[in-house]
Amino acid sequence: MSEAPVHSLTSPEELVELTDLYDIYGPMLKESYRDIIEQYLIDNLSLSEIAHDKDITRQGVYDIIRRSSKRLRECEEKLGMLSFMREVGRSIDRIGAQIDNIPDDVRSEYKIDMIQTELSHIKNMIEE
Repeated sequence: MSEAPVHSLTSPEELVELTDLYDIYGPMLKESYRDIIEQYLIDNLSLSEIAHDKDITRQGVYDIIRRSSKRLRECEEKLGMLSFMREVGRSIDRIGAQIDNIPDDVRSEYKIDMIQTELSHIKNMIEE
């Protein structure tokens, strides 16, 4: 079995990705891990601040965040919910772009504004 690639814990892209994964799969982590990763991702605390708060070493905090990150990625690899939600969002964007090209005289006849509203509602639900 090959080792998972090492990901940065500080790049903005990595933090966004990890936050999105946590939003979906966070309940699958141990409560103690969730608490630490929430302090890191949501409260924006440093490893040292978390270590002080939890009375563990900075390396211990780092290891927990790494293990949590790995677990969240494994969940995504197996279940694919984040990928699915992103693809649905892209599909909604493509539909919305096509709707924007519908001439005004046709829009009211087919209740296009209502369709746009519903698509926006669905996209907001996915992004929450």
